[in-house]
Amino acid sequence: MVLEDLTSLNFELANRRERFNLNRAKLVMEKIATFHAASAVLYKNDPSSMDLYKPSAVDGDEMTPLTFFFTVSMQETLETIRNSPDLQQWLPLLENYDIVGEEKKVFTRNDTDRLHVLNHGDLWINNIFFKSNDKGESVDSLLVGFACIFIVLN
Repeated sequence: MVLEDLTSLNFELANRRERFNLNRAKLVMEKIATFHAASAVLYKNDPSSMDLYKPSAVDGDEMTPLTFFFTVSMQETLETIRNSPDLQQWLPLLENYDIVGEEKKVFTRNDTDRLHVLNHGDLWINNIFFKSNDKGESVDSLLVGFACIFIVLN
C-alpha cells in the first residue's frame, strides 16, 4: 500500500454533495480509459499479470450479494424514473435491461476474442481527487481506492 498526501500536489476531493460538471466527468472518463488501456496492454503482453485479480463476484448462476445489489439497484432506479416526469425518456432503455445477465456477460474470462481489462471497482466521488487551475477549473484527476476486478469489455 502506498500513501501520499495528495493535497501537497494540489489535488483535493470534490464536494460529494455537488454533481460533477462536464469537465470533471471528462477528466474521470479519460483517466479510467487510460487505466483500462494500460491494463489491456499489460494483459496482452503478459496474461499471467492478471492472475491475482478475481474475475468477478458475479460468477456462476447463483444469486450472490453483488447480483442481489445490482437487481435491487436497478429496481429502485426504475421506480425513480417512473415517478420522475423529467426522466421518462430513459425508461424504454432500462425497463427491459437484464442487469444480472449483463453483469455475468461482462465478468467472464472465457471470451478470448474480447478486450480484457482491469476495472477500478470502487469508482465514486470519494475516490476521485481533482487538481484545479488558478481560475478554479479542474485540470486533472486522480483515482484512488482501487478495488480491482478483471473484466471483459464488449
